[in-house]
Amino acid sequence: MPKRTNLRSRLKEVGWIFAGAAPLAFFWMICHERTSAQDPYPPRPRAILRGPDVAPRSPVASRASLLLTGEVVDPEGLPVAHVPVRLVDPEGRGDVLAPGRTREIRDLDARTDESGRFRFAGLAPGRRFLIAQPDDRAAACVELALSDPETHHRLELPLPVSLAGLTQSRARLSFVCRIPGMPSTGHRPLERQAVADESGAYRVDGLAPSLAFTVRVEADGYRSRIFGPYQFPSGRQLLDFDLDTGLTLRGTVRDGGGRPVAGARVVFDDARTLSDADGTFLLAGLADRTTTLTTSRDGHIQTVMTAVRPGSIDVTLPRAAEVSGRITGGRARYISFTLGDARYRMGLGDSDTFRIPSVPPGPLRLDVEDAECRVVGTVMVEAPEGGCVEGVEIQLR
Repeated sequence: MPKRTNLRSRLKEVGWIFAGAAPLAFFWMICHERTSAQDPYPPRPRAILRGPDVAPRSPVASRASLLLTGEVVDPEGLPVAHVPVRLVDPEGRGDVLAPGRTREIRDLDARTDESGRFRFAGLAPGRRFLIAQPDDRAAACVELALSDPETHHRLELPLPVSLAGLTQSRARLSFVCRIPGMPSTGHRPLERQAVADESGAYRVDGLAPSLAFTVRVEADGYRSRIFGPYQFPSGRQLLDFDLDTGLTLRGTVRDGGGRPVAGARVVFDDARTLSDADGTFLLAGLADRTTTLTTSRDGHIQTVMTAVRPGSIDVTLPRAAEVSGRITGGRARYISFTLGDARYRMGLGDSDTFRIPSVPPGPLRLDVEDAECRVVGTVMVEAPEGGCVEGVEIQLR
């Protein structure tokens, strides 16, 4: 019994010693970690041996390495020299632009050599349209998907479509071909022009049989109109176009005194004309809609009338007045005046005289400003229509 009791007491003493030492050991471990994390002299990293630096390569340069070659031949297989060839990138049109982004057109142009061959180098993979458009033949077009390092393609010019017919006298016709899959905006269109003679007869050659086209017809005194699309096989075809006169706008241009103004330029939407000697004008071929009528002439104040419809109207085009004078009592930098809702400022430089060549008739306020654009002098003048006010003197404050 005494020995067993003594053993138990020894075990209790050892347990109490471990129980007291455990918190001290835990506290020492925490302090050691914090001191190591805050060590101002961390160990230096070991050097990694490597070879010389390699110049970085642009990802665009690595992609733009494709080559496209080809030849242009006629329907009999003979090469055609000096033919314009265009490589169109449909993704480079830039129709919708983000703020600050410029329009990017990546179309390329070339011309066939004496053997009818062409070449495009440094291309990036992707979809392209290859177009050969000679001046006196029908155009040839093909869609390509560039992926191989080298691509060769042969373009065969088709037998053309020759179109003739009747329309209005001296009408202007524009034939624009549509290439399926190629956006029309941002790229030069395949286009042919023709003008009808006095009898209204026209003729156009070199249309491609594989492409649909639209026709815009314009003639003085008639409403412009777009016809189509059309598509014809090779050979001679007949097609007539008829325009209607549409609505008219007639009127008279007079100055502030009621006198007719000859030679005034009258613009109504896309229609424009000049007034006759008696001030009358006539605009024909108008659409039934509201737009702005603008009338102007040298020596007169431009008149802008909004919400004008076809019909009849009288326009007042006042003659401009001239005002000149000098500034006394100091040095001024600007002279300003108000016309309608707009305010104009004219620099004087080193001179103390001024001349305003064109102001509307009626009361006019002239303000003189210093270098900080502060008003330092004001005068009111009455400008007569078509007249001149001289000797105006503005005293600076």
